Amino acid sequence: MKYLYFLLSLSLIIFISCQSDRENQPVSPSEEDVEIIENAIFHDIINANSHILTFQKHDSLSISFHREHKDSAWSSISFSRWPHKAFDNTDTINLSSYMNQLDTCWNYVAKLGSINIKSLGVLSPQHYPDILKNQVDAFNIDKTWRYDSLNNHIDNKKTLMLSKAYEWSEYIMLKHNVYQPINDFLKQKGFEISGFALEKMSEVSENTQKKLGVDSIMLVPTPLAINIYVNELNHKPNKPNQLPNPDSSVNYNLHGSLYTIIQYLKQHFYVLELPKAYEKAFWVDSISEVITVDIDDNNPQAEECAFRSVYNKNIIFEESNCESDSKNILFVNYTFEEVMRIMKILNPKKCYDDSNYCNDWIYENDGARYDLQMECSLSVKGKDTDTIRVEIWCFVCNA
Repeated sequence: MKYLYFLLSLSLIIFISCQSDRENQPVSPSEEDVEIIENAIFHDIINANSHILTFQKHDSLSISFHREHKDSAWSSISFSRWPHKAFDNTDTINLSSYMNQLDTCWNYVAKLGSINIKSLGVLSPQHYPDILKNQVDAFNIDKTWRYDSLNNHIDNKKTLMLSKAYEWSEYIMLKHNVYQPINDFLKQKGFEISGFALEKMSEVSENTQKKLGVDSIMLVPTPLAINIYVNELNHKPNKPNQLPNPDSSVNYNLHGSLYTIIQYLKQHFYVLELPKAYEKAFWVDSISEVITVDIDDNNPQAEECAFRSVYNKNIIFEESNCESDSKNILFVNYTFEEVMRIMKILNPKKCYDDSNYCNDWIYENDGARYDLQMECSLSVKGKDTDTIRVEIWCFVCNA
């Protein structure tokens, strides 16, 4: 009996060992592997384990798909050169020329499991001529960047600009679709680039800009390393955006509502797009009323009266004197609870000893309001939407 138990145990150990070795061994080429290799699309397809699948092309591009474990979706794609000594070569191949190869790889991998791409590992713009041109064009056509870089008369202008360039560059690169070839490809597959993480910022040299045909040379930052984030189309991140905490050293009870909010914007955000008119208005004597019209209205009596600025982190500031003076701050892709958290710090409950009266937030169906003295009004609206609007209807009160 003991001998039989020993034989069964030994057989089980051998079986498990063989299964483990089989999982870690390279997968034998399929007919499709052979077809891809014979057609010279790639020289080799390496599936050494269940976490990574690499398509290699000698002295050229290699494309790898990655996943966390064998039962999870393929979640990232990386581009590199093979062999690695190719990094020493001059970068002369457009990223767009790799899209057909990437499509072949994608279709192959899709048969092995689901694909839910979250990130891309690609080289920085200077390694692809088409992406480098897009990078230079993006910063040249961005009005706010151009205004700041050309008019900022500071001795160490380059150092100043590059020190604050990370987040600003991420915004401009996303806004102007610098990695357009691969973003267009991803959109065909139901995904899109949602953001960048940049490291070790440098700049595109004047000589390089001249070779690209740029007439007005300016400071164009570019990362030496980059990671690209990807989302499904129309996908909203599960984690809500968070706003920076106000400066704890400020006593907000001493200042008015508008002052505290404007100071908060200046301290924690910067302007990406300078004020731009979006509405006009004109007076009609016959009805004694101001008529507000769209900015494209051709009425010669209509004058610009409402202006909009765009800040980083999806903050929009609007100022209007069309019918009545007002200022609005739009928090895009923030929850009502997160905006209220900041507003309650900036405008806390305030009591007046001489009148036994207190200002405090009053919650309503669509948001909340803060009743102020001297006919001032502050409200937060847009509950259960993706854009929270803070409306301020007075500018001189000292609540």
